[in-house]
Amino acid sequence: MKKAFALFLTAMLAACMLAGCSGSSDSGSGAFNTGNTAAVITGNTTNSSLSAEGSSEERISVQQPQLNADELIAGQRVVKTVYCGESATCTMYENYVVIVEGTGKISQPLKDASTVIVGEGITEIGYECFSGFKYLEQVQLPSTLQKIGDKAFKDCTSLKSVWVPDGVNEIGEYAFHMCNSLTGVRLPETVTKMGNNIFFSCTRLETVNLPSNMTAVPDGTFMYCRKLRSVTIPSGVTEIGESAFGNCDSLTQIDLPLILTTIDDNAFIDDTGIKNITLPSSVEKVGKNAFSGWTASQTITVERKSGRPTTWDPKWSGDYTNIGVNVVWNG
Repeated sequence: MKKAFALFLTAMLAACMLAGCSGSSDSGSGAFNTGNTAAVITGNTTNSSLSAEGSSEERISVQQPQLNADELIAGQRVVKTVYCGESATCTMYENYVVIVEGTGKISQPLKDASTVIVGEGITEIGYECFSGFKYLEQVQLPSTLQKIGDKAFKDCTSLKSVWVPDGVNEIGEYAFHMCNSLTGVRLPETVTKMGNNIFFSCTRLETVNLPSNMTAVPDGTFMYCRKLRSVTIPSGVTEIGESAFGNCDSLTQIDLPLILTTIDDNAFIDDTGIKNITLPSSVEKVGKNAFSGWTASQTITVERKSGRPTTWDPKWSGDYTNIGVNVVWNG
C-alpha cells in the first residue's frame, strides 16, 4: 500500500512539473510573499539604462514584503519593550521579531532583531536607526513613511532586499552602506532627494531602479557594487557624481542620458567589463580619472569633433602612464 501511494505521489509531482504548476505563498506565513507580482525594476522605457548581459527576465526582482505581525508573534513571549521615539515603542519577542508602533520619527530600537515590522504612523527612520543590525534579514516599512535618515540601515550585513514604499521623498547618505547581502532594492517615484554613498560597497547588489525625476546620480552611489547588473538612469539626469559607478565590475553596457552635462572625477573608474560607452554632445565636463583603468579593448565614442574640450580634465580618461582606452571622436 505504501509503495503504491509513493508511486502515485511521484506520478502526480511529475505531471505537475510538466504542466508548469506553481503554488502561491500564504501572506500570513511570516515570510515574504513570493506569490505577489514583482516590482518592475527596469523603470520607465524612456529612461537611459545600465545593464549587464542577459535578458530582463534574468534580473532579480524585489518582492513587496507581506509580513503578518499577529501570526509572527502568536504564542511568542515578550522579551522587552522600549521607547524608540517620542511617540513610538519597540517590542521584541523571543523569536527576534520586533514590532514598532506609534507615530513620527523612530531612533535605534532593539539590536538583535532578525525581522522588523514598522507600523503605520511612523514617518521617519532616524539617523543610524538600524545601523549595525547584523542579524536583520527582512524589514517591512509603512505607507506613512516619508524619510529614511543618514546611515539608517548601514552595515545591516544580513539584509537581502528592501522595498521602499511610495511616499518616501528623502533617503539620507550612507543609508544602505555595506549591506553586503543586499541583492535588490525598490525605490519609489516619490523620492526627490538622495544623499551620497547610499549603496556604497553593497557588494552583492544586482539591481536597483532610480526614480525618474532625478537630475543627478549622487557621489559614490554605487561605488564598489561589484555585482551590479542592472540600474536605470533617468533621462533627466544631467550629472553623474564622483565615483558614482566606480568599480562596478559586472556592468557590460552603459547608455547615458542625451542631456548629460557633467561626469565627475572617478565616475566610472575601473569599470573593466563595459565594452563601449557613448558620451553625448551635451557633455561639458569630464573630471579627472573618470575612465581611469579602462584599457584598449574598451571604446569611448565622443559625439563631438576631435580634440579634448578645455573644460575636460587633461587626465579624464586616466593617467598619462595608463595603457589607454580606445577613444573615437564622432563629431
